[in-house]
Amino acid sequence: MNQTEFYGPEWDWANTAINTGNGDGFLLDLIELAEDGIGAVIGVMANAMIVVGTVAPPEAVAEELDFQRRRLAEASESPSDASPEEWSETVDAFSSVNKRKVEALRDGQEKFEAAEAGPWDYSSRPQGPAREALELNARYNLTLSSAQIFAPGQVGIMRLKVLRIALSQVTGWWPIPTDEKGLATFRLFSTDGE
Repeated sequence: MNQTEFYGPEWDWANTAINTGNGDGFLLDLIELAEDGIGAVIGVMANAMIVVGTVAPPEAVAEELDFQRRRLAEASESPSDASPEEWSETVDAFSSVNKRKVEALRDGQEKFEAAEAGPWDYSSRPQGPAREALELNARYNLTLSSAQIFAPGQVGIMRLKVLRIALSQVTGWWPIPTDEKGLATFRLFSTDGE
């Protein structure tokens, strides 16, 4: 077997491994639209909870995590052997770890998109770049902004700025209509027989 390209069963195995648990194509399409700045409002059933929110790109969670990292760094004392400039650079680097991870992902995706005008034919590529392209295009998580969680047995709603859900935990989802202003209204449960 030629070790430089994917063939038959090996290609099938790699593609299946990358895409296992990635959800359905409609939801993946909404995730990709969110990465392009177009967020749809959806409802999700996951782990016996109902979650409503706007599909958001991973930058939303990276920004929130980096904000928390900056708060931690700024609350820490600077080392005695570090100048104020060195400490400031250290805090900046510590506070942008997740932003850099997302930027690296985007750079990798753009690299492979630029390599070919159309979709990549993974099966005819050398194994290393083909595996990397598969990984860059896989989606494992759903990011929701302005998330509202309705949990069984709980009164009220938990509201979160951003929520990340593993796609393998999504048992169902539905689009929530928006009006001409982009505002969504919905009734989760009816208690009056409607």
